[in-house]
Amino acid sequence: MLVVAAVAAALVGAERVHDVVRDIPDCAGGVLRLNGKYRTTPRAFAENCTVIGQPGTEIEARPGSLHFLQGARLQGHLRFIGAGVRCVEAEGSLEFVNPDIEFVDCGGSGVDDGGALYVEETLKISNGNVSFRNGTASFGGCLFVGDDLFMEGGRMIFQGCRGEDGGSLYVLRGHINQSGGSLKFADSHAIFSGGAIFTHSNFLQTGGNASFRNCSAAFSGGAIYGYALEQCNRSSPCEAAMDFQLCRSGDGGAVRADYFIQNLGTRMHFQDCSATRSGGALHISKWPLPESKHKGSKGFRKKYALVNPSTVAVAGRFHCERCTAVHSGGGIKALFVKASRHSFMSFHNCSAGSAGGIWAGRSLLLSDGRSEFVNTTAAYASAAYSSTIALLRTELHRTTAPQIVAEEVAKLRTVTFVDNDEVRVVAPELTASNVRCGPGMSSNVQDFSLECSRCQAGYTQTTDLEIFQSENGSRSLTRRCLLGPDGAIVGSAEIQMHPGYMVELSNLSRSFLCPNRNACYGGEVRNGSFHMCAIGYEGRGCATCSSSHGPSDGNFNHCLRCAANPTQQYTQIAQFVLEDLLIFGMSAAGVTHATGKTKESSIFTNQFMSFVAVASPVLLAVRESESFHETLEDLDVYLGHMSSVLDIGEPSASGICTACLLGYLGLPVTSTSRLFLLLLIPVCLVLALAVVKDPRSALVVGVNCFLPKLCMCFGQYLVCYRMEPEHLGGELVCEYAKAHLSPWILLGIVAAMSFAGPALWAMLIRDKANSDSHFFLYLTAPYKDEFKWWEVTRLVRKTLLAILCAVFPITLHPLTQITGISLVMLVTLVLEIEVQPYKHEMWNRSERFLSMTSMFMVIIALYHRAAENVSLGKGLMLVVISLTIVPSYVQLSRILVELVRERAGQTQT
Repeated sequence: MLVVAAVAAALVGAERVHDVVRDIPDCAGGVLRLNGKYRTTPRAFAENCTVIGQPGTEIEARPGSLHFLQGARLQGHLRFIGAGVRCVEAEGSLEFVNPDIEFVDCGGSGVDDGGALYVEETLKISNGNVSFRNGTASFGGCLFVGDDLFMEGGRMIFQGCRGEDGGSLYVLRGHINQSGGSLKFADSHAIFSGGAIFTHSNFLQTGGNASFRNCSAAFSGGAIYGYALEQCNRSSPCEAAMDFQLCRSGDGGAVRADYFIQNLGTRMHFQDCSATRSGGALHISKWPLPESKHKGSKGFRKKYALVNPSTVAVAGRFHCERCTAVHSGGGIKALFVKASRHSFMSFHNCSAGSAGGIWAGRSLLLSDGRSEFVNTTAAYASAAYSSTIALLRTELHRTTAPQIVAEEVAKLRTVTFVDNDEVRVVAPELTASNVRCGPGMSSNVQDFSLECSRCQAGYTQTTDLEIFQSENGSRSLTRRCLLGPDGAIVGSAEIQMHPGYMVELSNLSRSFLCPNRNACYGGEVRNGSFHMCAIGYEGRGCATCSSSHGPSDGNFNHCLRCAANPTQQYTQIAQFVLEDLLIFGMSAAGVTHATGKTKESSIFTNQFMSFVAVASPVLLAVRESESFHETLEDLDVYLGHMSSVLDIGEPSASGICTACLLGYLGLPVTSTSRLFLLLLIPVCLVLALAVVKDPRSALVVGVNCFLPKLCMCFGQYLVCYRMEPEHLGGELVCEYAKAHLSPWILLGIVAAMSFAGPALWAMLIRDKANSDSHFFLYLTAPYKDEFKWWEVTRLVRKTLLAILCAVFPITLHPLTQITGISLVMLVTLVLEIEVQPYKHEMWNRSERFLSMTSMFMVIIALYHRAAENVSLGKGLMLVVISLTIVPSYVQLSRILVELVRERAGQTQT
């Protein structure tokens, strides 16, 4: 118990000793070790002294400062507390060694130099932390250095310092050299100049970073006032950064100096800095230093002898954001401003009475590096003002006019104005190369100015063309806004075409109505982009197929993609031959084996061919509709495979393109070659059957299978349309003119074929000598005696539908074609219900069912094109697609089943 009591008493005694404020002892042997609380004494340390503090060591400056007559070193943990006097004074040099040192509330109104720390010669810090808080003095509110300040590392913080000149730091004869570490100034203010730093020499930063926040000076240099501010040496690039925020002053909201030099690899950032007179961020000009009792040495100024005074030289990254000045130079005010290679200067949201970005009295040479001015404003020269201006690779965004004003010469090269309502460059001698005002602007180059203005409503300028101005003014380009085209939404810088319309780049005021609405999807014209036609289409009105596509055989304005793979090419060639061969073979089998007993396979084949003659164009009408391309276009490939069954019954509607086939075979693609290839297989099949069987049977089968195809092949050349209204000079574009064919000859051929086929059948039926022939039985056996000519009406219907689809293609006249089909089917349905031509009622019911299905899908197709509701339109599309494909597969299955059954019956017999 006695031992525990003794230890407790010793600890209490130690605490009491530590709380006792003692006079600071002598620096015996050059080392002063401190642990506890101390107060200074009037005496000074005559020898070099190293002060080492233990954690918790405090030194109160009362009644005077800690005074060193020679050099000193401060090491360890020290906290200096002021009491109206300076805390530390060293008449020699001072060095911080591994410091964790704080100066609090040092100095006062009666202190001349360095409210917290006065160093007559050199100050050095290599590591650790040193902070100054709430210091006050006339010169250097917290720190005064007579010679040089070297910062190689560590961190120095100045918070809430006050002074007449140099609110935080004042350097008299030497310079500030920061090669590393971090300098931080916050809430530092000066009555006259240098809100944070005042130096008669230069501030050279070769490493580390320095930040200034909320620093101010009433006269000039809200953060720094000095002879020169330089980042890195010219000979060796380095990484150094300075940040200024919320700094303000009369001149030079952040910096006032005679020279400003920023070398490669450095960064300088100014944000929300302001000046009540000039130079919101920088004011660089050769003005005399304010009167004071201190006179700086001129020896170091020989370094800048080769540089013009009042110069800003930038080779790093320089950024000003929201910097303002009441009079001139929202970002920079100087006599000379020059940017070197690899530099980047930017001014965002800066403003001033004159020159919102840069005001340079003599010359502004941004002829190297890059620069940009964004949303800079001024009553005069929102971006830059100087006597001589040279700009290269400069962008100006959302600035006010005039942007650039030169009193003598302005040379602009690769200068771009973006999103400006008005552009104006003023100079008595103006030369420009690759100057762009941006899209949506008209331009006018005159002797003393370059002007651009925003296009008025209804007018447009979508290109960003280059504006030239040669030395003698003989070469320039004036751009006018163009009247927007019809069928488009016209903006000042873009054109959005409505679907079905297109324009040509050579004349944007002239629009064309596309013969295929889906080929013109509603393209747009913007700077650098021009897209009018869908994939596979090109030319005026998007009426020409591209090299990778070919025109459909039933509609020249519908382009089909050609196969690129050899396997696909061979497949298409085989399909092209087999489609004609299959339908011809089924029809020929019905004719050559016709007897007095009618075969149901022949009935179903004829009904199938009649149905697909309607279903094929109706399905194409749905696939070509705008709503299909907006909602179900992803199903188009699958739908094309599923609907291939229609191509068997209606070869003229095949999805294979003869132009592509000719390309696969290496043959020339002409109107003659296309017609020849289309007719080659039918003619060969008819001739072969004529040789094998007899000519009359071959004619009956050929007319039944290929007459609609022949009428469509020649009828499609009768299509004509206008891409412009006639009263505006729109010319009539006809397919026969493209093919160099006579319209009267084509019309005669179509009329002759459409009449000759049914007439030939009628003659063969009326000739009683043919009553025992196979073709006669094929044409008449299924029907009642009084309606034995009914097969002729079926041929007339198919031929009429083919001509209707050819002359009024679905892409050009969708409603006309569908309406025509509906009228044909209405007459057909009425006649079939009235006369019931077949001998057996089942055949009549099958015919009526297919006719009613055809009529129903035509009506739904009409409603679908008029439907305004997207969901309703999608539902109607699915109904039409089902009505075209499902019955076709069912009917083809019936044909195949009957053929197998009939073949089995013959084998049994």
